[in-house]
Amino acid sequence: MSEQAVSHEEQPVSGSPRENAMQATLQAGKELLRERGPAITLTNVPLEEAINLAGSPRASVYRAWQGYGEGDSARDNFHEALACYLLEEELAGGPTAVLFLEQQLEAFVEAYPAERLASLPVEERQELLRMTIASLGVLAVQTTGSKSWHARIAVAAAIASQPEDQISPRLKEAYLRGEREASERYLPLYQKMASHFGMRIKAKYTLNHFASAVLGLAEGTRARELYLSSHVPPLDETWGLFNTSVLGLVREYFEADPEHPHPTFLA
Repeated sequence: MSEQAVSHEEQPVSGSPRENAMQATLQAGKELLRERGPAITLTNVPLEEAINLAGSPRASVYRAWQGYGEGDSARDNFHEALACYLLEEELAGGPTAVLFLEQQLEAFVEAYPAERLASLPVEERQELLRMTIASLGVLAVQTTGSKSWHARIAVAAAIASQPEDQISPRLKEAYLRGEREASERYLPLYQKMASHFGMRIKAKYTLNHFASAVLGLAEGTRARELYLSSHVPPLDETWGLFNTSVLGLVREYFEADPEHPHPTFLA
């Protein structure tokens, strides 16, 4: 998981004592968010507690956050920065998850080398692609961890419940950027899987469409896991619906690639 501060245009360049103090309190706030789980709201992470955890000078941190952003107080600006962090960073595991999944994909590739795939009909290769995407998707969820994702869902829901004219433009941009970047970081992985199994995206779609659909499905399944009951079901039970739905997405978005070295076609 990326431990960098919120990435938006007004983020200060780190280095000065003031900037380092802000960075330390923001990092402390992230840790508090992770620890407190699904019921978290931003106000459950007081700036004062983040300052204490970070060990930063109280007066200078307040002055720093007071002059940062457009909120009415240092606490408002700090909480908005935390919200931006959740919306931008805490989705689909971040770059660390992608690196982990690339390593796991090698096992699938080794189990189904090109010469073995050459004799398989489209239906079987499509099923293998679905199985690979679904399996790696569950691994991405496990890598991310439920508390971080649940906190993000709670914050996104709280923001969405506000009147349109009261939502900070910075928060809107953070949400859209987080969704876009989370989808795009998986594109090379999907392309590699599709190519290996001799499949391609259908002409009426793009790989971005598929990546966005899988991301939305994963986040919706996480939300269902969160809100279904106070007791979280076992992962294999909760994510059985995800696996089945990915099958439908693969069938809708992908087709056999006629340029594959050993194409096979449906009758």
